[in-house]
Amino acid sequence: MSGKCECTACGQVFKSVSGFDKHRIGEYGDPIYGENSKGNKGKIIGYTKPTRRCMTEQEMLDAGMSKNDKEQWIVKAYDHNIVHKEDEIEEVAEEAS
Repeated sequence: MSGKCECTACGQVFKSVSGFDKHRIGEYGDPIYGENSKGNKGKIIGYTKPTRRCMTEQEMLDAGMSKNDKEQWIVKAYDHNIVHKEDEIEEVAEEAS
């Protein structure tokens, strides 16, 4: 799936969902279970502190991400000297509307 994705947490814009997903790192909070009456794992009573966050621009660059001509973050290196297939598709869609 492709299409522009803007992160509401950091404001960065990504060409695709995969780029957006890649820039979010860290763990979600793990569940903390209470004990039931038999001393076994019971209901969830809380969660550990999550470490989930957005990568910094430098971390994204270090991970091999870059920005395309439209200033959107992409996962693969972008060569400004060639027309990329997804750019052709986008241009055709823009011309049709």
